[in-house]
Amino acid sequence: MDIEEEIRSLQLDSAAEDNGVINPDEAKPEVENDNKMEEDSREEIRKQSDKSVVVEHKGKEKETPDPEEHDDMELDKKRHLNVVFIGHVDAGKSTTGGQILFLSGQVDDRTIQKYEKEAKDKSRESWYMAYIMDTNEEERVKGKTVEVGRAHFETETSRFTILDAPGHKSYVPNMISGASQADVGVLVISARKGEFETGYERGGQTREHVQLAKTLGVSKMLVVVNKMDEPTVNWSKERYDEIVSKMVPFLKASGYNVKKDVQFLPISGLIGTNMKTRLDKSVCSWWDGPCLFEALDSIEVPLRDPKGPFRMPIIDKFKDMGTVVMGKVESGSVREGDSLFIMPNKVPVKVVAIYIDEDRVKRAGPGENLRVRLSGIDDEDILSGFVVSSVAKPIPAVSEFFAQLQILELLDNAILTAGYKAVLHIHSIVEECEIIELVSQIDPKTKKPMKKHIRFVKNGAVIVCKIQVSNTICIEKFADFPQLGRFTLRTEEMEDEIFPMMGGDGPNRYARNSNLQRQLVDAGKEILSKTIVEKLDVEILLSSNSTFRVADLGCSVGPNTFSAVENILEAVEFKYQSRGLSSQIPAGFQVFFNDHTSNDFNMLFRSLPPNRRYCAVGVPGSFHGRLFPNASIHFFHSSFTIHWMSRVPKEVADKNSPAWNKGRIHYLNSTDEVVRAYEAQHAEDMECFLHARAQEIVHGGLMALTIPGLPSLPHETSHPRAARNGTHQLVESCLTEMVRRGMVSEEKVDSFNVPIYYMSLEELEAAVERNGCFSVDRIENLPFPQGSGSISKLIISHIRAAIEGLIKQHFGHEILDELFDLCCKKFEEQRLEYESGRLIIYLAVLIRKAN
Repeated sequence: MDIEEEIRSLQLDSAAEDNGVINPDEAKPEVENDNKMEEDSREEIRKQSDKSVVVEHKGKEKETPDPEEHDDMELDKKRHLNVVFIGHVDAGKSTTGGQILFLSGQVDDRTIQKYEKEAKDKSRESWYMAYIMDTNEEERVKGKTVEVGRAHFETETSRFTILDAPGHKSYVPNMISGASQADVGVLVISARKGEFETGYERGGQTREHVQLAKTLGVSKMLVVVNKMDEPTVNWSKERYDEIVSKMVPFLKASGYNVKKDVQFLPISGLIGTNMKTRLDKSVCSWWDGPCLFEALDSIEVPLRDPKGPFRMPIIDKFKDMGTVVMGKVESGSVREGDSLFIMPNKVPVKVVAIYIDEDRVKRAGPGENLRVRLSGIDDEDILSGFVVSSVAKPIPAVSEFFAQLQILELLDNAILTAGYKAVLHIHSIVEECEIIELVSQIDPKTKKPMKKHIRFVKNGAVIVCKIQVSNTICIEKFADFPQLGRFTLRTEEMEDEIFPMMGGDGPNRYARNSNLQRQLVDAGKEILSKTIVEKLDVEILLSSNSTFRVADLGCSVGPNTFSAVENILEAVEFKYQSRGLSSQIPAGFQVFFNDHTSNDFNMLFRSLPPNRRYCAVGVPGSFHGRLFPNASIHFFHSSFTIHWMSRVPKEVADKNSPAWNKGRIHYLNSTDEVVRAYEAQHAEDMECFLHARAQEIVHGGLMALTIPGLPSLPHETSHPRAARNGTHQLVESCLTEMVRRGMVSEEKVDSFNVPIYYMSLEELEAAVERNGCFSVDRIENLPFPQGSGSISKLIISHIRAAIEGLIKQHFGHEILDELFDLCCKKFEEQRLEYESGRLIIYLAVLIRKAN
């Protein structure tokens, strides 16, 4: 179950970066400060629109002069660079970008005071600088960047556009979009203990961002070690040197010439230290290098060709007194009145007006970020990834092409063959593709194609292959236009690992061994009914008089899910009646039963109550991702489900990781590194879960979650290593005993981990607050279920029904009876010890906020 986007990134060989036509001359934007975009007259646009675009059959433009005839374009006094801020989530990218804008005079004190108040109101006091870059409410509530932020500032010698890329792995495609437009990268790294390590370790975004940046042509990199003012760091040279010593080999391995193209420097983005002015020796005695502004100014401008064929990939479009497209000029120059093509559809257009930032200009050259108003095309006929191109030499449009790829990483060391499907990212294009032919493999020593025929390749290989895309795209030869011939392939939205419950109707199946869960459903009935009557929005009832929709997540095979659903529907009907709305009770109820694709849905539907009052629908799929259309569900229910993680953290099964969980099968009673790995994976899963549900549920809708958890955070001293949870300790000790008896190999046990995390109340509340779309209505403890007869057999039967699928998947079916017989025996012998580790079980009810 891998909700995270596993990178299987393949890189176009960039060995020929110095190829292609280049010219140091640049076009000078002629600024007309009194002519803003919004002040254009509609009459001018009407006149421009009435002019036809005439193109001779041989491709010669009649209305556009040959660029070779215009060599009088002067250099702008200030060069322009796009700077993308990359790095792991929470490294401080947005805060650093916001501080740059404040120090360069782009934001005044009054605005900063407003952001400080807003951040304080959201209990995010230290995030106020990030609000300058994170402008939408979702980003401010979550405390993380989602879209690529864009802002401008100037120094004495340069004009810069900041591209603030999101750091979370869920938004890597947005990061790629930002990096593809960049001339320079600023890699922001947190010096805070643990934060650098999290971003740098396998799976962290520091690594992936660096590799993607190099792949996408970001050849110059500033590495800023942020948060040096943190009390735990306090401008420590040892900590700074430790980070540099780890990053240098990785940057080299990623293709960077560290001496020539990379520069390190320490900063504090929050308070602005070593950013506009150099570090004071009283703060940091050992730093003699430049500040951030000086380092940015010292970066060499990439050579560009203002006289080449015009190329501007479109990153966005909108209507404003005509059709306006946005993009970065990669080659050539553009003037008002030029006749151009929109490729790949070869639609002729005419340039009505050109804007750099808020200034209207008559002409602009390569490297500039433009908004261009066009006539001759409607904005609905333009897609992101289309290219504004010269008529005389339009950009090629293809659906198949040959490419040289370097394979960086394939999931679980898999192989790549013809038929491999991925998502292609090139300039502003995001397109599904397939490798339809492996042509040859490149010899790593000679750099020439090998003669032998290849059927598959593995990590690290360099190959020539043929790629087919779903739609026609605009792409250039790398040697001619590096930025339009360099791309990345990734596989995105990988399916979760599957941890099956035991279906069917056998003696050990969940349907026959889930009495403990049934007791919890009954225990929560009164709380749930009261909440529905008191909190379910009447407006929802009135707007859903045809159908009221309930979804049960992690339904398994019944019968508990049916009981829970019946309780919900009874309470909803009572709500109608108590409000005098009996005549408006929905004509029908729809109930969606969700679980993984491995769930026994046949058993589920065979067990449906015959006299049910609802239409039942099965929805296979992971509840960590999207399952339903927007605003389609009125009530979500989940019992004993969301403690299951989407996957086992990779590092706990990695022998070379400090988080290797050798000899244990769970994080409880394990090392701090293992606990942190589980914490991080579960936090990511909860973010995905809440984000998906927030989109699927109507505003005012309810979500009820019955969760087994711990009374405190795992890393606190009160963490029950005392509540080490008898379940996992019991199974672990029995597996260890079976190793001693020679029934199971030690290696098998070392590589087995249970993907379950017991969330504390504090963690649930924090996750809901980070998401920002729900409010917590109530959280109440439920009494722990009591069994009749042999409590040991009852508990062991429940454990077996829940995790037998995992055990069978990893160890095989031969050990099942022996293992659980041993568990039952051990439980009876040490019952008090195992019962002392009981979890708490709580029912949380969340309400979807209105926008």
